[in-house]
Amino acid sequence: MTSRVGILRLGFEASILIIATEALFLGWMALSGSRSSSLDVLWQSALEITAVALWIRWRATALRGREASLASAKGGVARSPGVLSTLVLVLGIVSTMLAAHWVQRTIGAAAEAKYERQKDRLVSEVQRRFRQPVHGLMGGRALYAAGARVDRAAWQGYVQSRNLAEEFPGVRGLGIIERVPPGEADRFVAARRAEGQPDYALRTPSGGNGSAGADLYMIKYVEPLEANRSALGLDAGSEPTRRRVIEQAIRSGQPTLSAPITLVQDQAQGAGFLYMIPVYAGAAVPATPQQREAALTGIVYAPIVAAELLGGTLDSIDSDLAFSLFDDAQGMGARIFSTDHRSAHPVAPDWLSWRPLPLVEPSLVPVVIGGRQFSIRMTPDAGFWPALDYWSPSLIRVTGTCISALLALTVWLLASGEARARAMAQSMTKDLRRLAEVVRHTSNTVVITDRTRRILWVNEGFTRVYGYSTEEALGSTPKALLGSGRTDPASYAAIDAADIAGRSCRVEVINRAKDGREYWIDLEIQPHFDEQGRLVGFMQIGQDITEKKRAASELSQALANLTRERQRLDQIIEGTDAGAWEWDMTTGSLTCNERWAGMVGYTLQELQPLDVNRWRTLCHRGDLRSSASLLQRYLDGELPYFECEMRMQHRAGHWVWVLLRGRVFDRTDTGQPRLMSGTQTDITERKGAEEQLRASKAFLERAERVAGVGGWEVDLRTNRLTWSEQTFRIFGVPVGQQPRLTGAFDFFAPPERSIVEQTARECIEQRRPWNLELPLTTQDGRAIWIRSVGAVEVEDDVPVRLVGTLQDISAVRHVREELRRSNAVMRSIIDNLPCGLSVFDAELKLAAFNSAYRDLLDLPDDLVLGPEEPTFADIIRHNAARGDYGPGPVDEIVERMVQGAQVPRHMLSERQMPDGRALEVRSAPMPGGGFVTTYMDISERRHMERLKSEFVSTVTHELRTPMTAIHGALGLLASGMAGPLPESAQELVARSAQSSDRLVRLINDVLDVERIEARLMHYAMTVQPLAPLVDQALDATRAYAQQHGVELDLQARLNDVRVLADADRIVQVMVNLLSNAVKFTGPSRRVAVRMSQEEKEAPSAVVRVSVIDDGAGIPESFRARIFERFSQADSSDRRQKGGTGLGLNICRSIVQEHGGRIDYVSVPGQGTAFYFELPVAQ
Repeated sequence: MTSRVGILRLGFEASILIIATEALFLGWMALSGSRSSSLDVLWQSALEITAVALWIRWRATALRGREASLASAKGGVARSPGVLSTLVLVLGIVSTMLAAHWVQRTIGAAAEAKYERQKDRLVSEVQRRFRQPVHGLMGGRALYAAGARVDRAAWQGYVQSRNLAEEFPGVRGLGIIERVPPGEADRFVAARRAEGQPDYALRTPSGGNGSAGADLYMIKYVEPLEANRSALGLDAGSEPTRRRVIEQAIRSGQPTLSAPITLVQDQAQGAGFLYMIPVYAGAAVPATPQQREAALTGIVYAPIVAAELLGGTLDSIDSDLAFSLFDDAQGMGARIFSTDHRSAHPVAPDWLSWRPLPLVEPSLVPVVIGGRQFSIRMTPDAGFWPALDYWSPSLIRVTGTCISALLALTVWLLASGEARARAMAQSMTKDLRRLAEVVRHTSNTVVITDRTRRILWVNEGFTRVYGYSTEEALGSTPKALLGSGRTDPASYAAIDAADIAGRSCRVEVINRAKDGREYWIDLEIQPHFDEQGRLVGFMQIGQDITEKKRAASELSQALANLTRERQRLDQIIEGTDAGAWEWDMTTGSLTCNERWAGMVGYTLQELQPLDVNRWRTLCHRGDLRSSASLLQRYLDGELPYFECEMRMQHRAGHWVWVLLRGRVFDRTDTGQPRLMSGTQTDITERKGAEEQLRASKAFLERAERVAGVGGWEVDLRTNRLTWSEQTFRIFGVPVGQQPRLTGAFDFFAPPERSIVEQTARECIEQRRPWNLELPLTTQDGRAIWIRSVGAVEVEDDVPVRLVGTLQDISAVRHVREELRRSNAVMRSIIDNLPCGLSVFDAELKLAAFNSAYRDLLDLPDDLVLGPEEPTFADIIRHNAARGDYGPGPVDEIVERMVQGAQVPRHMLSERQMPDGRALEVRSAPMPGGGFVTTYMDISERRHMERLKSEFVSTVTHELRTPMTAIHGALGLLASGMAGPLPESAQELVARSAQSSDRLVRLINDVLDVERIEARLMHYAMTVQPLAPLVDQALDATRAYAQQHGVELDLQARLNDVRVLADADRIVQVMVNLLSNAVKFTGPSRRVAVRMSQEEKEAPSAVVRVSVIDDGAGIPESFRARIFERFSQADSSDRRQKGGTGLGLNICRSIVQEHGGRIDYVSVPGQGTAFYFELPVAQ
């Protein structure tokens, strides 16, 4: 029998029989809704024993028939081995069923334990979330206890000190309720309005009517006010539910939670609560309810939205349960909150997804929160089950039963006699030969190694996959021969551990073939032992799973794209602004929503009565026929739904494009359509966009022709080459004279031809596109450069064609070469500049610099010439670390200077180096971001200026003392203190006094300039009004103006503007400007002074003071020098008018020290207006 049926066939029949029996039992359990129990195990065992016994009896009967024939031929008698094999079968199946039942009970107990743990965490989390608002209320209660009364500012400050969203999620605010006697309501409202709440008024909640003569419980304060304005002034006692919780809180003295209500400030109108804590006079809570009612001062409360309070509960504790909260202890009251949207099902109802595990029953847990009874109903959701091992019991039953059947079969076969053993041996020999042949020719790689992992033998599959012959592989280790360096080290560690332990293992590795290609291999390694049990080697079988890995990656990407597309589609659907309509096809009446009417500029009321005839009057006549045709096709069953694009006339006269979609949803008894409904979408913008798209497409086609990009295609099945017209022009071939594929390669020189051929082969084999730039010679002899872009197209996983484009890039290559040469020239210029230069790009990276920059700033080579491009922060950090910018934390200096560099601007500054050198630093922004900076060593120039300054200062100080005495003496002579002088002497003394006065002013101005330059000028800065300083300057200059016959006129005065200033220095600036204006004013003999505020809002608000004359004006050519030292517009005029040429320079320095600016506006022949601006003090 064995020779005909075979052992494999017997095993296959036994497996099929057992699996069918198991499936029949599981199907019966699923359809009946029964749970797995000990009785079920007995039934299943009996069923499988009966089935397998019948199968063995059937096979034994057939065997006995054949063996009887054999025995009669030999004169013997056949024996039946059925008793022993049946005993083995029964014992094996019973043991299997007991083991499966034990495993199933263990899994069920684990599910119950997991459920209980998550249930306890969920109840604790719900109670914690309800307790959280009490902390905020207790804080408010403590605020009351700290003082006699709590006003609005104190309460607002307390609430703002707490982060409601973080500390108390679900709490909309914190408020105070005060008990108001019936006759005191108006007084209470008036007091609140006087307190700064002008819109405070008595309000009654929906459903509230109050009780005649009863106290009012009015919401006095609630913060944040904007989110709770609708609750301000609400009489919480006028509605029964709110009044009950108030009275309960007063009597109990404990935090009390109301029954579910709808909060007036909750726009969603969902379930909410009021949490209240009473506040009594004195520090302690009175002992009795009567004493508590008498001692009541107020009630602090919190409005709570249930959905916001409990939302995210499951995520915060990582729970796989769904729950609902009910307003009673039995779960029969109102459902306040539920997570049923998480698809909570203990076991899926579909019998195909039935899992052979006991159900976990939903639980109902009563809880007391804030003195109120609630109940929480919990049940596992869909995420509870995947972590459990559903199918182990079934696998144990199937596997154990198969093994039992095979053992019984083996016993039966062993007892069948010598002839059957020989036949079996012959059959096994054939099978082994076939197996060896399979191993030799299998597509999997098979490698046999010794115990040191050196290769002894490889099959043909190994050679085919990796390209190594048997001779090349012998003696090497698989890792050394095939290792790619990209395999996870943990995989090699697992192989090494298995080698040491002499056990099998299975890992995934990345191997590299002889040609460099890499493969993902599913590698199984089995140890080989000799007869004494000693390890002699290993056999490893590898399966190429590269395509599987790539498919898995592509599938993952496709799923991610699908998810994103689904999310995007959901958002589009949610955001659709469509009108809705319903058409009674029997009466012609039409029902629409407001959005439908709004699309054509009407309200729904204005379109009444609305029917299909009224609709036709709004439609474009040219579209009615097409819409009627589409409707008829839909009604005839040709279209799945009615869809039509048409125009409707807007009330304003223009046409609106709309998209109509609809279906019949009700028919008459005879099957005729009766009601049809659908949507109407405004697609005017889309229609406009489509028109623009058509125009853009036409433009793009023209642009492609102008761009000169040619196309080509190679049919890999026929090797036929096809060019576009532009490709013919690029190669210099007449259009239509298509060369063969081999002829096209002749346009390239041999090196480039090899590149093209190799690239094409790799593209076909590895499905990898290319992008090459190559030279070629056209048919008319021109040498050009082209860019070739190509890719392979695949059909049914077979490459069928190569497609791509060609573009003549000779001009681009020429530009690149010119740019390279230009850069070299520019580099040479930069390196030979007489100053240091650095360029930082928009990312503040050092893009360019010269050696002078490195030498002047003493920067090390490893900083600026290292492998990585240094940044502005790196340079600043180096300089700050060695003290270039003075004392201070290095990180703060770097952060400050980097922030300034991120907004580059024109700057001129001087920098003192640690070695004493002075550098002049000029910086300017570059287009597109970044900045360029030059560094000039001005140490010698500064030394000469310092010598000059010291000389001038010395001379000036030496002149000042005698000039003061001379000026005083001349003053005494002019005043007659020394006696009368002759008239000629008086004139001489007067001229001398004037000259000495100018010389004293010159000396004072020179000293001021020196103090400014040495930064020794002292400024006593205080915040003060500017107008009095202007008045003081006018008074100081008025006598001088009268000497010149000039009137000073203050035309605009700002009394309220304050500035941070040194009063004496600002008066000095004003006096200088007024003196100049008096000297240079025109025929009107009037100098005007104006004050104006140029910017109104902080922090950019500035005040401007202008001094205006109508003199000859200042030439525009002198603008660049007018604020320099010793500068005057006309030297002859200076001799006529007098002056030192230092005043405006001093004025500019003073104004700049005040953070302001000074400038002028002049029109030659009409006059000049000098002005200075100062920041307004906040």
